[in-house]
Amino acid sequence: MKSKKRTLKNPKLKNRLAARFSLACAFASLLFAGAVYVSSMPSSENFPYLVGVVIGFVVVLSYLLGRVAGLHLDKNQHERSSELHETIEALQELMKANEFLETEADELKKHRKVLLSIMEDAERYNAELKNEIAERAKAEVELEQARRNMEQILHGGDLGYWNWNIKQNTHFHNDRLTAILGYHPDNLSEKLDWRNHHVHPEDHESVNQTLTSHLEGKTATYTCEYRLRQGEDSWIWVLDRGRVIERETDQSPLQMVGTLLDITDRKKAELEMKEANRLLDKRSRELEENQQIMMGMMEDTNDARERLEQANRQLLVAREKAEQAAQAKSDFLASMSHEIRTPMNGIIGTASLLYDTALGKEQQEYINIIQTSSNALLILLNDILDFSKIEAGKLALEPQPFDLRETCEHIVDLLTPMALEKDIDLILRYEPNTPPAVVGDAGRIRQILMNLVTNALKFTHEGHVYIDIKSVAGTAQETTISFTVTDTGIGVSRDEIPALFQKFSQVDSSTTREYGGTGLGLAICKQLVDLMEGKIGMDSELGKGSSFWFRVNLPIAEDTR
Repeated sequence: MKSKKRTLKNPKLKNRLAARFSLACAFASLLFAGAVYVSSMPSSENFPYLVGVVIGFVVVLSYLLGRVAGLHLDKNQHERSSELHETIEALQELMKANEFLETEADELKKHRKVLLSIMEDAERYNAELKNEIAERAKAEVELEQARRNMEQILHGGDLGYWNWNIKQNTHFHNDRLTAILGYHPDNLSEKLDWRNHHVHPEDHESVNQTLTSHLEGKTATYTCEYRLRQGEDSWIWVLDRGRVIERETDQSPLQMVGTLLDITDRKKAELEMKEANRLLDKRSRELEENQQIMMGMMEDTNDARERLEQANRQLLVAREKAEQAAQAKSDFLASMSHEIRTPMNGIIGTASLLYDTALGKEQQEYINIIQTSSNALLILLNDILDFSKIEAGKLALEPQPFDLRETCEHIVDLLTPMALEKDIDLILRYEPNTPPAVVGDAGRIRQILMNLVTNALKFTHEGHVYIDIKSVAGTAQETTISFTVTDTGIGVSRDEIPALFQKFSQVDSSTTREYGGTGLGLAICKQLVDLMEGKIGMDSELGKGSSFWFRVNLPIAEDTR
């Protein structure tokens, strides 16, 4: 006989109990599933115990849920006995649910072996799954390590990496290759065929030919050097290498991988080396050509050297003959100096005596011409004879004590008429500290000073001629005498001064025509000063005058006056 089904008359209470019962059953189901999983472990003999625990837990949990959710009785609810009665009936319904769970547990016991078999297979499958998961995890670790190693190799070699899916025509690039192309990693499309868009137009054909040969299987690897556009307007050199790693059954290519290396610096170095080698070859050829030219020139030089040596020998012979002739001339003139001077002195002396006799005016003019010409000829003969003696080495100095001041005054007396004739002041300025008596060749010192003063008077038209004599250095036994002749004449330029002390030298031919002379006077003065181991020179300014000077060291003599 079936028991009468009781229902709760309070709908609110009924709903709360139903909700709590559903929550309890759900939680029991979770625990039951956990128990089944636990029973697959080695402690599977505890299965019935676990089922009983679940059933008991459902009953207790339902009661507790009711308590927690608000089925508590306060003093006001005790007075509502009907509601308490309904609560007891609800708990009896829960007990019936407990009986149902016990029945289900009995059914599970009957099929325990089947369940245990299933759980044993699950355990084996679980172990295999664990092994597979462990192996997969190990493979993933090894793959990640290999990937890192590859990245380090590419980074260390500064290599760009590319992976080309030929069938889909897509490209994978690493960051380095993206940088080589001048892109940002986010801006480079996998559809970009950079070999068609970035290769230099002059290199495009060779790149395509090399790549096609490898894709068709004609070459084992693909290697090509070419220029690549980087960014918008710059070009770099790259080394592109790769290989097809997957083909169809008909050998058509599917996938190709490779690397890209920036070799711009190496190419620049190669180009510089090539240019250096080209220049070196050019210089080598030029050197060979120059060497051949030099060989020809050396042959010509040898011929010229032989001709030059022959000419030098002939010149040496001619020079020796000329020196012998000059020496003979100098010897002749030096030997004949006395014989040449004696007749001239006779002519000059006779003319002077004749001038003092009773002569007519016309005859006196003739005698003056004879005297003037004779004196000029005597001066010329003296210069030539002295120069010849000096060249022949036969002119010797005759040092003797003499009165230097008296010698200078005598020169002034001799040349005063010439100065008066030109209305020029001729003044001797003898320094008081200058020794009056010295030892030297008075005749040669007189000749030098006479020559310098005569030249000064000759080339001065107005103004003055000063003769300055002074001691500039010395000791108690010896003094350095400075002779200076200063005029206000025509002067000469600084560039012409060195030539004036050479023999037969004057400023220009017009000077010879206007003023006369042989050009030997200053040359003789220089040679005489050199014989005395002194120095001679001049200072001059064109149009303002000249200053001739010479200095000689002379021993001091006792005053003879």
